[in-house]
Amino acid sequence: MAFRMRVNGKQLFGNNICYDQWTQYLLDQGFEIDEDGNFDGYLTDFDGALHVLESIVMDLESQRENQAAAGIKDVKSLFDLSDIKTAVTAQNAGQGVIHDNLFDQLFERVEYGFLFLPLMFYECCRDMLEYAPEISGATHRIRSYKLKEGCRIHVHGG
Repeated sequence: MAFRMRVNGKQLFGNNICYDQWTQYLLDQGFEIDEDGNFDGYLTDFDGALHVLESIVMDLESQRENQAAAGIKDVKSLFDLSDIKTAVTAQNAGQGVIHDNLFDQLFERVEYGFLFLPLMFYECCRDMLEYAPEISGATHRIRSYKLKEGCRIHVHGG
């Protein structure tokens, strides 16, 4: 059975993936993680978790930059979404690509793309968040959120 990391019941990372930064963050938050990497608990700091996910994305991008600099072919930036137009226009030209329209291309990128981990985390928590402009300066974000009173983020890995 595959390991899945879920936030409020929604799988956030790919099957059998958990990042060291995330594991360390959970340990710092008091989570107990067994020898198989399984955990279950609640977070009360949305912004702290969001920051860790942003760091993971930027680390993944740095790894890709290093691979490209080392001459590894077919490595592209997480931020390069230019192939969406090619895929959509190729299908429209009868070249038979699996994802045949703009919606499907965008959906796949947001739902499964590493670049969008922070956004997907926000989506997992959206119903329990409230806009918090008073913390924008501390977070350096235009859109800052905090958990509504009494809410906690359920995080499960296993």
